[in-house]
Amino acid sequence: MKRRASLPSDTLIGVFLSMTLGLGICLLVAVTKRFNIHQIEAVMFGSILTVTDADLGLLLAAGIVVAGVLAWHYNALLLDSVSPPLARVSGVSAAALEYLFVVLLTVAIVISLKVIGALLVEALVIVPAASGRNLARSTVSYLVWSVLTALAAGLGGLALSTRLLVPSGGAIVLALAALFFATLAIHGLRARVAG
Repeated sequence: MKRRASLPSDTLIGVFLSMTLGLGICLLVAVTKRFNIHQIEAVMFGSILTVTDADLGLLLAAGIVVAGVLAWHYNALLLDSVSPPLARVSGVSAAALEYLFVVLLTVAIVISLKVIGALLVEALVIVPAASGRNLARSTVSYLVWSVLTALAAGLGGLALSTRLLVPSGGAIVLALAALFFATLAIHGLRARVAG
């Protein structure tokens, strides 16, 4: 779809996330033959407090695999994102890289659904990257700041949810939003000082 549409990638991600979310809820109700609000609530909003040791092991293994594959193909991904024509001339298969990236993103999203929920997972895909972009001065620092922002929001949101007894997924996304606005302010201050 990305190759045939002129829409930005984040727009396509939003469209497909919405479509698959609606399809998933309909299939869940159709397969179980009953409408269980607690089951749907768990899918939609997740709960980090119900994560088992096996879930943590799966998250860790997937994180290691995703980080390893990204590290292995980092230069090719960077070249393709900066200049697709230059990447083609260098022998980089843009189509293969895009499919690899989509598979890695899908794995990360599916595994994180139990923790954060389907409605809030898009926030974890977009907001840490936006926050990282506000702070980054290079592509490596962009990646590092994105990961650190997501980690800080996860830990901060979890602490907030246990203190205030609010849903963990919502608290994590609120922590992400707070970090985004903080990084936006830092970016603005940097621009004023530099200008």
